[in-house]
Amino acid sequence: MIFKHSLETLGNIYKQKFGNKKVNRDVFSKECKVGKASIQRVGGYSKLLNHLDFTLEECSRPSKSDQNVNLESFREHIKEDKFEQTFSGDSGSVIYVGKHLKTLDELITACEIDLNVWEVERYTTNRWEVALKHENEIHTVPNYQVKAFLKKKALATVDNLIGYFKEQCDKVQRPSVKPLKLKSKQSAKLLEPILQDLHLGKLVWGKSVSGDNYDTETAVRYFISTVEHFIENTSHINVERVLLPIGNDFYNTNDQNYETANKTRLDDDTRWQKSFQRGMDAITQVVDEISKIIPLDLIVVPGNHDEAKSQFLGFALKAYYRSNQNIFIDNEPTLRKYYRYGKNLIAFTHGKYEKRKELPLIVANEAPQDWAETKFRYIQIGHYHHQSTEEMKGCVLSILPTACPVDDFHYQRGYVGNIKTFQANIFDKENGLEQILYYSPKVQD
Repeated sequence: MIFKHSLETLGNIYKQKFGNKKVNRDVFSKECKVGKASIQRVGGYSKLLNHLDFTLEECSRPSKSDQNVNLESFREHIKEDKFEQTFSGDSGSVIYVGKHLKTLDELITACEIDLNVWEVERYTTNRWEVALKHENEIHTVPNYQVKAFLKKKALATVDNLIGYFKEQCDKVQRPSVKPLKLKSKQSAKLLEPILQDLHLGKLVWGKSVSGDNYDTETAVRYFISTVEHFIENTSHINVERVLLPIGNDFYNTNDQNYETANKTRLDDDTRWQKSFQRGMDAITQVVDEISKIIPLDLIVVPGNHDEAKSQFLGFALKAYYRSNQNIFIDNEPTLRKYYRYGKNLIAFTHGKYEKRKELPLIVANEAPQDWAETKFRYIQIGHYHHQSTEEMKGCVLSILPTACPVDDFHYQRGYVGNIKTFQANIFDKENGLEQILYYSPKVQD
C-alpha cells in the first residue's frame, strides 16, 4: 500500500518512538516501519532531522556491520568520491567510483533517483584493491565502482490498460453463493440500490478530518453490505428487476498517477491495479448473487474522478457477463444515461458539468420519445456528497447521498457535515417512485 506521509507526520512518528534521542535513518526506518521512498518523498532524512531541530552530525554513525550505507550521516565521508551523471531525453546513466558505496540501492539513494520516474535497465558493480604505503608499510584499500543505466518509465496507454483489464477478467473467480429467496407479493417493482460516490481506493485517517477511517477494504465492505441489506430488506416485495447504477466516482482516482480525470492528485491507499481489481471483485460478488434469482441491469455512469476507469470497468463487466442472459450492461461512452421502466424515465449523470436548471431540457432533447411516453421522470446526480430533492418542470431532480467520508483535500475546503448514508429506490411501473430506503454501513464490523 502507498501511504503518503507528510514531513510533520514523520516527525511525530520519530518523536513518539525516540523522543530526543538521535538515531540514524536505517534505525528510524526499521523501528518505525517507514520505507525509504516515504523519507525521500518529504525531502530526505536530513530535512526530517532539520525539522526536528537535530543535525546530521548529532546522528550516530552506522557501525561497520551495517549492511546499508546511511547516506545522510555519511554525506561528509563520500563528498570526495567521484560521481558522473548523464541524462538525455528518456535515458541516462550514473557512475560512482570511491570507497563507500557498494550496491545499486546505495547509489540510487545517494543520487536521489526518483524510481517513480526512472527504472534501472541494467547495472554493474566492481571492486578492486589499491596499495598504499604508510610509514614503510604497505596497506591495501578497497575501491568500488557502481554503474547504473536508466530509462524513463513508460506511461500507461489505453491499449495496455485495456489489455490488463482483459487479463484480470480471466482471473476472476466466480463465488459460490446461496441464492436469496424473494417473496412474490403485490404488483411487480423495480429495486434500485444506489452506491453513489463510493470513491474506492480513497485513503482517510479519521483523526485528521474529525471523522472515520476509510480505505479500499472499507469501501468494498460498504458496497457489499449495503447491496445485501437492500436486497434482504425488500424480500417481502415483488421485485421483478434490479437496477444497479455503477461508476459515479466508484473509484477515487482515474489513472496510475493517482489523479482524477481533471488531474487533481489525491491520496489512494494502494496500487491502482489492486483498487481496480477489488472494485471488480465487489461488483461481481453481488451481481452473481442477485442474477441467480432475478434479472439485473447495470448502468455505467462516468464520474469526474474515474471517468476513464469506470469505462474500463464497464468493458470488463461486459466481457465477464457476456454469456449471462440475466444481465444487461449499458456502458455506452456518454456522460448521461437513460433507463425506462413502465411509465418511469430515470436519467443518470454525475452532475459535475451540467447546470442543474438546464437538465430537464437536456433530458427532453436527448430522450424525446421516452420523455413523451412517460408520466414520471427522475434525474439522479451525485458529486456533491449530500442529499436534496427538487421538483422541476416535468421531473424530479435528486442529489444522492453517500456514506463515503471526506478526505484531507475536501476537509481543508470545508466540505463537511453530510449525513453518511446510501439510498435505494423502489419504483412501480404504473405509479412511479413508491419508496425510498436508506442504509448507513457500520464503520467497523
